Amino acid sequence: MRVVVRCIIIRNDCIVLCNHLERGFYFLPGGGLEEGERINDCIYRELAEEMGLAKDQILINSDERAIENIFKVGDENCHGINILKQVYVNADKIQSIESHIAFEEIKISDLPAIDLKPAHIKQYIIDLIK
Repeated sequence: MRVVVRCIIIRNDCIVLCNHLERGFYFLPGGGLEEGERINDCIYRELAEEMGLAKDQILINSDERAIENIFKVGDENCHGINILKQVYVNADKIQSIESHIAFEEIKISDLPAIDLKPAHIKQYIIDLIK
């Protein structure tokens, strides 16, 4: 089982999504929680690694939501817990510093048509933003 911390970043009328350039789907920014790491520290680390942001550019909402995800990748069964937190980012532009991903600001109204994984997180975000 893997525990993943994911960031819901809303800017204007858009949500920031990570486009996995090699696999062709979107997911929320963030990543795996390391042994002994606190959730907020994971967010600071992941956004520094993925976007090059400094800690003082990131404001984390205290609310969090855990969502279980059981899925397959090819023939492999996967089980994960996704911890979702709303995060505010103070940056003019959000861009990836990793070559296999790109960040895109997607209009919230377009979210239902986006291939966001896992799918039930997409529905949670749509309900949250209403």
